[in-house]
Amino acid sequence: MKRSIAVAHFVQRKRRGSEPVAFFGLGPAHRGWSSYKKSEALSTAQAPRSAESCRPIAEQPDWLLCVPDEHNTLPPLTGSSEAVGITKCRKSGWLSAHRYSTQQLIDSLDNTNDPSCERCDQQGARRSLYRSGVSMNHDATRSGEMSRFTILVIDIGGTNIKFGYVQEGRPQSFTHLVPTQRLRNAAPVISLADETRQAIALCGVVPDIVVCTVPGFLAKDGDLVLHLTNIPEMDGYRLRTDLAAQLGLPVVLERDSNLALLGESIAGVAKDADSVLGIFFGTGIGASLIVSGKPFRGNGWAVELGHAPVFGEHAELAVLKHPSFEDYASGRALQAIAIRHGVRIADVFLKAPAHAPLASDLDRFVRYQALAVSAAMAVLSPATVVLGGGVLDVESYPKQRLKELIAANSPFSKTDLALDLRWATLGWISALHGAPQILGERASWIDA
Repeated sequence: MKRSIAVAHFVQRKRRGSEPVAFFGLGPAHRGWSSYKKSEALSTAQAPRSAESCRPIAEQPDWLLCVPDEHNTLPPLTGSSEAVGITKCRKSGWLSAHRYSTQQLIDSLDNTNDPSCERCDQQGARRSLYRSGVSMNHDATRSGEMSRFTILVIDIGGTNIKFGYVQEGRPQSFTHLVPTQRLRNAAPVISLADETRQAIALCGVVPDIVVCTVPGFLAKDGDLVLHLTNIPEMDGYRLRTDLAAQLGLPVVLERDSNLALLGESIAGVAKDADSVLGIFFGTGIGASLIVSGKPFRGNGWAVELGHAPVFGEHAELAVLKHPSFEDYASGRALQAIAIRHGVRIADVFLKAPAHAPLASDLDRFVRYQALAVSAAMAVLSPATVVLGGGVLDVESYPKQRLKELIAANSPFSKTDLALDLRWATLGWISALHGAPQILGERASWIDA
């Protein structure tokens, strides 16, 4: 279900005593404008339509924003600002317009005192949609407005999908985990929606919005999935649009590594760092660069270190496509080593001291990981490096050896600068800490 926003731009006429005029347009791409006196607009029972001179607006907007200044941007979020909230009854679908101060909007986000619906007279049936209209379209979201929302976070990994909640800006204890294999079919988005509905039912809390990670290449529009190595069935889907339509909830997408590193920057090991490179060795290799609190995305995606081609000791010169770092330094590569030596991946480092061929393969594996980190450092020049992921959590993983190899091969070895390398501490919970921040940054993409 694609939701729409009507933007009201209030302009004060210069003639003394005249009322401000409200210009309404259906957004975010305005397809028509219509002018009303402010008092008429605020008392309108239904959301205003465009004038005959404008291109008609066929549908009613789901919520309404107001801009009571002389610019097409929202004013500072203060108690004196005026806004119109559009509410929609869950039972009848009836839309009603109401006048609020911005502070009233902020103070009444729980909707528990909403009046009954004018059409079906069902107390509490109406769901106020102005929440998104105010908070999701203003820079104030970056300073905590998103903490007022109940957020369902879906973290799609190469092995498992994790579901968790954020309420009042705090990660909740509820966690639901299902195998990623359930998405590897002809209808992956429908499968993801089914699993999401099951998680919501298990928790018993309906979220205001969904934040979903993408373990791979995401287009600049934050919607189109370009390529997921571990779930190629999702390639080409407009995941934000399609999942929102399935769930009837707004959805925001973010690369999994960005959300993980953002969480570590907000509540984890990198809270005091400004320029941070994060590399996560899981089923694949995820990486992110955060500068001044914001992930660097390039032309939609960036720092896809796992897919960087390398020459490799077994590379065939006649082959057009070379192997990548993921082929040598990821969880998949470690699994291949474990299988080759007949040990469980959970025991692979424990068994190494008594098994020389296994130890040799694992040392080569850790060297490749160090080279991946050092190469990224050479290109991106971070002040701090955060390393994490499931591979580094395997029992007896040689973290000190990895650090030594990175120090020897990184650009810091040629300078007097100290290597600021830190180990991620939050695990997947970092995604929950990062979700409110991402909503603020991605506010303009929320249209469903």
